[in-house]
This record gives sequence, C-alpha cells and structure tokens, in this order.
Amino acid sequence: MKKSHFVTCVLTCLLLILFSLLTLENLRAQSQSRSTLEKLAVYPTLIVYNGKIATMDNNLTTYQAMAIRGDQIWTLGTDREIRELAGPQTQMIDLKGRTVVPGLIDVHTHPQLWGWWHFGGQVLPQLEPAYAHGENLEEVRRNLELVIQRRIQKQGKDQWVIASIPHRMQGELQQFFQRGQVYPGNDPARIRRADLDSIAPDTPVVIISGCCRSFANSKAREMMIKILGYEATSGTRVGYDVVWGILLRDKTTLAADLISREMQDFVNYGVTTIATHGEVIHEVFKAWSMLDRQGKMPQRLAWSHDAGFWAAKDPVEFYRLLGNFLGQGSDFLWNVGVGYEAWDNDYAGNCLSAKAKTEELQKRFRGPFPDCIPTESIHYQAHLAAVEAGLRLFDVHALTGDRVLDRAFALAEQAIQNGTRTLEDVRQQGWNFDHGTWIRQDQIPLIKKYGFRLDFQGSRIGESLYNVRRFFEPGYESWVSPAKSFVDAGIPFAISTDVGISKVSDVAENFLNSLSARFPYRDSIWPHIGVWVQPVVEVALGEFGSGDRRTEMVALGPEQRIDRISALRAMTTWSAEILLRGDRLGSLEPGKLSDFVVIDKDYFTIPEPELMNIKTLMTVLGGKIAYQAPNF
Repeated sequence: MKKSHFVTCVLTCLLLILFSLLTLENLRAQSQSRSTLEKLAVYPTLIVYNGKIATMDNNLTTYQAMAIRGDQIWTLGTDREIRELAGPQTQMIDLKGRTVVPGLIDVHTHPQLWGWWHFGGQVLPQLEPAYAHGENLEEVRRNLELVIQRRIQKQGKDQWVIASIPHRMQGELQQFFQRGQVYPGNDPARIRRADLDSIAPDTPVVIISGCCRSFANSKAREMMIKILGYEATSGTRVGYDVVWGILLRDKTTLAADLISREMQDFVNYGVTTIATHGEVIHEVFKAWSMLDRQGKMPQRLAWSHDAGFWAAKDPVEFYRLLGNFLGQGSDFLWNVGVGYEAWDNDYAGNCLSAKAKTEELQKRFRGPFPDCIPTESIHYQAHLAAVEAGLRLFDVHALTGDRVLDRAFALAEQAIQNGTRTLEDVRQQGWNFDHGTWIRQDQIPLIKKYGFRLDFQGSRIGESLYNVRRFFEPGYESWVSPAKSFVDAGIPFAISTDVGISKVSDVAENFLNSLSARFPYRDSIWPHIGVWVQPVVEVALGEFGSGDRRTEMVALGPEQRIDRISALRAMTTWSAEILLRGDRLGSLEPGKLSDFVVIDKDYFTIPEPELMNIKTLMTVLGGKIAYQAPNF
C-alpha cells in the first residue's frame, strides 16, 4: 500500500469516528430536547371526543371534540384534529356520542338555606328540626309540645331547638314582619310566642313553617338580640341568622363543610356557577373565603352585598365609604353588586295592581301597609344611595307585584335627574331583579330602556298560574314571568332555580319545601329549563304538605313559551353576562374556562316533553371531573 493511500484511510477513519461522535451527541441533544418539551407539558391536559359539543357561541357551532389545557379551553375540532394533539399525560374521555353543553349558571339560589335543609342535621345535630306532625291544628299543637320536650331531654335545656310544623299550616303561626311589627298579634287561634314560652321557658326555641314563616320564644329572642343585635323575624332569617349567625358562629370549618355539601349537590346536576347574596351572615362568607383561599370551592360563586340596606344607619355614608368592588375576586368567588334581596316584601300587597276577584281577596293581597316601597323608606333610600355611589344593583326582588318595577324605574330616573348617574351608566351596569312574577306588557319597553336584567324561575310558574286563575280576574296570565315577551323584545334574561334541585326527604318536603310545592319535578336541573319550552306544565293541586299528590297539566300558551335555544342561553351565555363573566363563562370557546356538562339525551333534537327527562352524566369544572354518573 502506498503511503498516500494509508494517510487517506487514516484520515477517513478519523472523520468517520468524529462524525459518529457528533451524530451521537446530536441524537442525545434531540432526546434531551424532546424530554424537555414533554416536561413543559405543551399537550392538552384533557381531550373529550366522539361527541356533539354545542358551544352556544354566537353561531351555535358544534364540534366532535375539544382539547383543554389546565382550566381553559384550548381548541375544538374534529375527532382526528383534536386526538392527534394528545400527549403522554393527556386524559382522554370518550363521550360515546353524547351531547355536551356549557356548564349551567344559576343566578339566583340560596345554598346557605338549602344546605341547612339537606345536610344540617348531618353536620350539627341542633340543626335538625324537631318536626311536629299533624292533620289539624289540634294535633300539631299536641305534637309540638312533645317533640320540643323530647329534644330538650336529649340535648339539654341550654341548647337551641328548631321546631317545625307542616308548611300547609303556615297560616297558623303568629305573623312577624321585618319592620318589627307583629300581625295579626296575639290571636289565640294561632300558635303564639306565649305558647312556646309555656312549653320551654328556659330553652331558646324557634318555630318555622315552610321557607318563610317563623318566630322565636322569649328566650330565643333574648339570645338573638344579645348575639345578633336584632330578632330574626322570618323563616329565611332563622335559616340564615340562627343557623349561621348563632349555631355555626366561629365554626368556620364546620360551616364550610355544610355549604360545600350543598354546592357539590348543585354540581352533581350540572350547575357549575351560582349567584346569591353572599353576606347573609358573616360566617357564610368566612367559609367561602376559606374555601377559595384553599382552592377547595366546589363550584363558582358570584355574590352580592346587602348588609348596608338593613343594617346601616346612614346608607349614604355607608356606600360612599364602601367603594365599588364590582367584579373583583377570583374565578371562583367574585362580587356582582349590592342589593337588599327582599326590598319589596314589607309592602307586598300594595306592589300588585292586578284586580282580585273579590273585595276580601283584594284586601288580602294589598296587605297592611300604605304604599309600595315608599320614597321615604329605608329600602328605597338605601338603594338610591348605593346607585348614586356608583354601585350596581343586584339580587333585588321583583316578586310581589308589577309596581315593584315601577318603583325601580322611578329610582333609576331619580338618580339620573339628580345628575349622579346617566341613562348609559344604568344600562351598562345592567341592574338585576329576581323572580319577575308579575310584569305588565307596557313595562317591557322600559325594562329594555334601562337595561334591567331579570331572572325567572320555572318552579314558580305553576304556583303563579294557579293563583292567577284562582284569585284574580281573567286576563292576567300574560303577567306571569313573560319570558317570550323578553325574547321578542331582544332582552336577555336568566333562568334560575331559587330552590334546591335534589329530592329532599319526605318530611322536609312537607315541612320546609314550600317554595316549589306546586312544581312536581325533582332530582334534575333540566325541568327548570325545559318547563319554559313546554306547551303545558304539570302543577300540583293538593293542599301544601298533605299526602294529596293530584296534579293537572296547565297550558302555558304563547304568553310564556319560548324556543329551546333561548331557554338554554338563559342558563348559559345570558346568565354569564349578568354575572359579569361573559368573557370567561357561558360558552365553549378557546380561552374560556372549561366548564361543561355531558347529558344523556340530545337537548337540541329530542321531542319537547323529553326535555324534562334529561339527566346529567358528567360535570367538568375548570378542566377537572367534578361529577360522573355511575352509568357513564
């Protein structure tokens, strides 16, 4: 071999060795790069596929699959497009052809109250009511003494007793009003404070019937004033103030346990966001704040502040100093305004202009007070003070009559005339009024003018129509929560529940659950939506709380019936806007929070009566499975 060939071979070998080393180093670097990319988790954390994903966006777009990264929606597309994005740690869920809709939003409910009804006795024995059964007042009186004495013997005379009689007998309780007046006073035909005092003079006892009728014995009244600074004079205030302000006072962990159970109950049915008056009593908000800090909120919650309306001596100064924290908070807990929910309750009768069938009924519905939310009243002046301080009204009643909205129009106009607000200010804020049971057709243009946002409850339709036909002159059916008039006028509104969704025990149904006594649908959120689409709705006719379960199919007619898209928007996109989170919630679009629900039927194609029978199979909240049915 020539010397030149030898040199060439050596150089070639050296080059080959160097090339091999460089190639190995490059492969090693590529491998490390892939490992680094995988560690950076550039893949979706969750993919759902093989379904019908109804985004509820402006174009009502549907997709087969959706990719989620963290708590936000990443992208949507076909099964092939989305599945090829999967990484080694991506969770894959086969929807099995099921329909997916955005997480449902309930803008008016009371988890503090329903939680006590559903789970109170499980968390704290004193929260379990002592139920006094009976077919008539005489039996109830006799059993009331027995159950109170038994409870005292079991837990001691210093412990609170919450007694309850069937809600069909709520008229047998001595009536208290929040103004501090007592009506009809010491009628011996009714159960009175003196009766409770004779049964348990040394034990704090409150008696409750249904959601909203209640009073305390002298010992309980003394303790309320000592601890709370006032006497709770209605059933809801007992459920709030006695339960949360006295029995759960400074027991924040226990309070959080109780309210978490009820919020999870909502999630199990597909409700991922709710709204309520979050102050109620400070222990409730302490519990929510603790859960939010710990990252343990079971669902999203928008809250309104109402303390200043019924506690502040000078509402003008109170709201000037309070400041505007509208929209502030986290993705799980934020403020949506201020408002005293029951601003109209003290004036219920005179807030209704509908004509009753008889003079006797007219007096009954007019009530004992002289005017509807008088201008000089603390209710009117406090709301005006909040508005003039730049705050948004939220969670304010429009329940007891059409004239409630007249007073709201007057309040808005007064703020405008005073120069503290403009019409555009009011419109942009979108003041929220709950229930909307009585609305005249001539009020619809004014609701649109001022940008008011109302919510309606299907659970009240049956009761409202039943009462309209029983007590009032013909022609008032169109006043009952006229959702179709809102749709025709282009006014977004919300559908809410205002009741617990799950099936409560039979005793709680007969003693506490008076709010939906004529709404015979339980154990599903979907009747609360579907009822607005039905040509007829089932209404319970039997006496409240009795064993009589007779029902009747009552026609809603064109005055109330709406299309199914509008009904679903009213609990998704429109509700998200009302809660100031239209950019984050309400539809399934890239960048929004990944809250969605898998249901067992196709909401968009099944016959209308079947809407009432839909069941939730899975709830995903922020990209994590929050509920999954055993059969999915």
